[in-house]
Amino acid sequence: YYVDQGEKTHLRHYWNILLKRVRPMIAVFLDVLVIGAIITLASPTLYTARSVLKIEPQNPTVTGVAGLGESLGQVEAGAYDYYQTQFALLKSDPLRARVIKHLNLEKNPAFTGESSPSLIGSVLGSIGSVFDTVGNALGKLFGGSQSAPQAQSERTPYELGVSPGLVGHYSQFLTVKPVRNPRLVEVVFNTPDPKLSQDLANNHAALFIQMILENRFSLTKEAK
Repeated sequence: YYVDQGEKTHLRHYWNILLKRVRPMIAVFLDVLVIGAIITLASPTLYTARSVLKIEPQNPTVTGVAGLGESLGQVEAGAYDYYQTQFALLKSDPLRARVIKHLNLEKNPAFTGESSPSLIGSVLGSIGSVFDTVGNALGKLFGGSQSAPQAQSERTPYELGVSPGLVGHYSQFLTVKPVRNPRLVEVVFNTPDPKLSQDLANNHAALFIQMILENRFSLTKEAK
């Protein structure tokens, strides 16, 4: 068959370029492969546990006081707003603080991450400690140490004595996912410990129900 000489030269030109760049391409490929393997091996294994809740709208006469139930029903903005409120309560800080206090998670190494830190976490922690040391030294050098006690005194413990740091750390494991059925919602936890995931999923749902019942009881008491 006939091959155009110009086309043959054109293909040979691209082939020569590919041969010249083959070593950098192999090097980049191996680098990406090694980095991916390190990240995969260093990342902790996560275990998933989930609870499914069925959310029903509150009865307008839950207070048991005549006339008040109707006014509450009139203020109700609709089922959509009610479900969105319940989803927000499932992710609220007070509920997270309750679970932390109930399970005593501040002393649980699997929750705080002190049991088996990953390689990347150790490296980042070491870098962070170095920056903290340098920052403290610079603060003392430029007279910033006087403002430190004032900033420390302004920090207050969160609800039930749980620190805001633990409450924020809790949210890293929690995912609230409404199911297609608008009355169902999934509470999902992903943690490095299978028992911790199971305990969080069970107690988060149970304490949410308890909190809702306490709110209803408080509403009834105030209405009476």
